[in-house]
Order: sequence, then C-alpha cells, then structure tokens
Amino acid sequence: FFLMSSEESLDELRRLVLSRANAACMRVFIAGDRATVGKTSICLALLGYLREQVGIRAKDLCYIKPATQSEAFDKVHQYCKQEGIECIGGSSAPIVFYSGFTRSVIQGQTKVDLDRVGQVIDELCLGKTFCIIDGVGFPGVGSCVGASNADIAKIARAPVVLVAKSGVGAAIDAHCLNAALFEQAQVPVLGALFNRAPLDGFYAKKTVEPVIQEFFKKHRVRESCYGIIPTLHQLEEENEDMQTLITTNIQHVTAHADLANLFLDACLDAFNHKREKSSFEPKREQNHISITREAIESAVLRDHGIVHTGG
Repeated sequence: FFLMSSEESLDELRRLVLSRANAACMRVFIAGDRATVGKTSICLALLGYLREQVGIRAKDLCYIKPATQSEAFDKVHQYCKQEGIECIGGSSAPIVFYSGFTRSVIQGQTKVDLDRVGQVIDELCLGKTFCIIDGVGFPGVGSCVGASNADIAKIARAPVVLVAKSGVGAAIDAHCLNAALFEQAQVPVLGALFNRAPLDGFYAKKTVEPVIQEFFKKHRVRESCYGIIPTLHQLEEENEDMQTLITTNIQHVTAHADLANLFLDACLDAFNHKREKSSFEPKREQNHISITREAIESAVLRDHGIVHTGG
C-alpha cells in the first residue's frame, strides 16, 4: 500500500511505539522457503533493529521458536540472554521434532497440542510490544503431524514474512509456492526478504533487485519485497566469536533490508490490527493523502482475514 523512505518509516514506527502504552503485542512470523536459508539470522536482525534503531526496551520484546529440529544454543538465544529479552526455543520449545517424533504422532503414541502452542505464545506476549516468531525448516515442515508453519502462524495469529534464497525465477517461484500454503490457511503474507545474493555476476544484488521489485509491484501487489541481502562470508566463518557474529549479523541485514516498512506493514495487518482494537491508530501520509482507520479497515480487513500489505 504505502511507499515511504526508510527514514520516514523509522520515524513513523518510533511514533507508533511511543503512542502504544498498554497496547497489544505485535507479532511477526518469519518463515523460510527451505531449511538453513537464514530465518534465524533475520530474526536476530529484527530484534537488534527494534532494540537499537527503534529504541524498544529489552523487557518489551520477546522471541519464540515454537517448533524446532535443533535444541542447540544459537546466536539469537545468546543475544536475547545478553540483552535480557525473554525467549523460548531449543529444548524449551513447545514442539521439538526429535528423531522418531513423526512416527510416534502418526501412530498415536504422542499428541501435538496446537492450542497449547498458542497459549505459550499468548503468555509470552503479555505486556510486550513486539514478538518475533521463528519458523522451522520450509513452510510445510510439520504438516505430517498437523503442525506446519502455516498451522503455527495461524494459531499464533501472526502475519508472515517469507525468507528465500536470492535469485530471480526460482526465487520468485519458491515465494509464490510457499506463500500459497499460508494463504490456504488464511494467514496473511506481508512479503519477502531474499537472502545470500552473490556479490557479483549475473545474480548479484544490483542486477536482481530491480527485477524482483518490479515483479512484486506488478504481480504481488498486496505484498512487499523488503530487500535483497547479499552474502557476507564473515557470517559463515567458524573462527569468529559469537559476539562479533551477532553484531555483524544485525548490521548487515539492517543495512540491506527495509525493516521499518516491514514492521509498519505488520502493524497494519489484519491479525495485529484486530488485536489492537481502539488503541492503535496508524496514520501514514504520502502525496497529501491521509490513511485513516476507516481506509485501512476497508482495504485490509477482507477476504476472510487474508491480507497482504506493502509495495
């Protein structure tokens, strides 16, 4: 819907945060088109951006990975620990896909309680301003036990941003395919971030970004491409200490992604907008056109709650 400069969007985001005393917690679900595409790195950058650029207090943020295939302590958990951000993941995740879990569920020996997952997320969000929800694997992971990323995003009532490997044809095709799973579940898809673009050559960021942006403007008009993030080999070096990786990760993603508009679109999404009731009154202007609550409701609260904002 809206086109604002990054600086204007950041100012607007700060204004909204300051005006949201006792308002409901905004939620964003980060999904990926495949495993190891960089979902967790994006989640880390989102938390860092909210802390360092928007100025939200650590106690007002939270992070959760509701379903996981790994119980390892990673850089997101390290960042949350050092900043004092409440987080749930690893062995404390509501759903842990341990070896044999799928067979156990299918054979009736173990149950998956999605309502419990939603309850854990709701409890975590109490008194918070923003919650970052981290997906697992690709969107269909967990379908075999009735707990796909789409199922979890729906029970969490969180709009989705898809993270995909950068490219052109394959990247766009993967986005459309994976977005369809969420749309089928009536979960809003805000748009996409494309990660690990080559530094040079035919698929370099500077060559693919104009094409992908044009595609979204023409064919995914209710979604946004929030940026193309180039490869940074330093983030893949095992000899780097954890703190250096955290700092570099946050700075790199923030420099190449339009996170201010991502969060503003999330605030205007139907799931978060309905949760706000009367306490959230966004007003964004462009070319002297004022976007009021009535305009937002008529534009985004439709199609059974399936809403795409951006671009």
